Amino acid sequence: MSNTQLRTTSSISPIHDVYDLLSKYSYRPIVEEFNYERHSKQAIRIASWNLDNLTQEKARNLGVVEVICCTILDYKWSLVAIQGVRELLALKIICDELNRPTLPCIKIMKDNSRSWKYCMCDTKTGLGFIYDSVSNEWGVDIASLSHEIIDECQSIIITFSIKGVAFTIINVGSISSSAEEFEKSLRELLQNFTGPVLVVGDVNKITEQTEGNIIKELATLKAVIPLSLNTSCQHLKSNLRFTDTILINNVAQTAYYDDEWGVVREGLTHLAIPEGWDWGGAASTHCPVWAEFYVAPNKVLLESWKISLESDKGN
Repeated sequence: MSNTQLRTTSSISPIHDVYDLLSKYSYRPIVEEFNYERHSKQAIRIASWNLDNLTQEKARNLGVVEVICCTILDYKWSLVAIQGVRELLALKIICDELNRPTLPCIKIMKDNSRSWKYCMCDTKTGLGFIYDSVSNEWGVDIASLSHEIIDECQSIIITFSIKGVAFTIINVGSISSSAEEFEKSLRELLQNFTGPVLVVGDVNKITEQTEGNIIKELATLKAVIPLSLNTSCQHLKSNLRFTDTILINNVAQTAYYDDEWGVVREGLTHLAIPEGWDWGGAASTHCPVWAEFYVAPNKVLLESWKISLESDKGN
């Protein structure tokens, strides 16, 4: 980000007047209505977004914070795993806007609980979370938070309690090791968990090593977001390739996942965000991804899976 940008550090009205004009001409997509329910069962959306060098300066750009907050609220995400965080205060700036909106487009948003929280283990990891602590009045609480290194790859492991169900999310950073070594370390780590587990982040380093073979799983985890998709922001005309995804274990797939997922490709740019010598840049080079889960397990399928698992062990 250059210094030539519209930032929230000033209360000078002309700046906000210019921002208001730019905001009106910045495209926002029409998003499918979601009422925290799927097939008559309560559901929650969990997202992952690499915000690409998220600093305080970047977060204070009015266009950046509008894109991030509007996207979170439009799609009604309850939990967002964030990568690319450089300063903890950058997450605070985003949460402050969600909780005490100053931008007109955020103020008018419906169904905003204004009870958002953020957390990180260590800024060196670049990994954090933003979550709605109310989330349709179910309540989302952190049960545990830890820092883990998966074969030289920084990661943080967080377990959220959602309506009494413990969802574990492993947020991974840049992968520098071989696919084989990373998968081996990840398998060993997964043995410590018996409930639903999600692994989120950009696994492009792994998919690059498959020599063109399409893979649907990684370390026994199913890829909810197909690993063949390029999740780089389409607005940026370059050869960048990312593979941001959400991977889930058998428990999550069998008893909680409702087969709904998405890659957000629209509404990620804003006329107040500089792009080189031009305007209309993107909030990040990465597109955010999300998946939907029931907050209560399908007990029949869960028991069936447990029986199948015990049978496999017996053989």
